[in-house]
Amino acid sequence: MLTFQDAKQRLMSAFTPFTCTPSKSWDGSLSLLFRNPGTGAVETFVTAIGPEQWQSEVAIARLIGELRLEANTWNCGHLFADDLEHDANERPPEQSLEAA
Repeated sequence: MLTFQDAKQRLMSAFTPFTCTPSKSWDGSLSLLFRNPGTGAVETFVTAIGPEQWQSEVAIARLIGELRLEANTWNCGHLFADDLEHDANERPPEQSLEAA
C-alpha cells in the first residue's frame, strides 16, 4: 500500500516537465493541479481521486496512464520527460493493430 508521499513522488516525476501539485483532502481523496512548465498557466485540475485509485502500485500506474491520455488535450500534452528524448520526426511510426 502506497502512502500519500509515495504517490505524490510518483505523480510529480511522471509528469515532468509539468508542475504537478498533489494535495490530499480530509477524506483521503487526492487532487492534482497541473501547470505548464513554460508559462506557469494551469493546464488542468483533477479532483476527487479516491484512495483506491492511488494507494496501490497498480492503481497509481493506471491513474498515471489515464492522465497521460487526457493530457493529449492539453496545450503541451506531448511534453513528458520520456517524450523529450526523441524529436517528433525521429519517432517510429505507430503501427495499426490491423497490420499485425
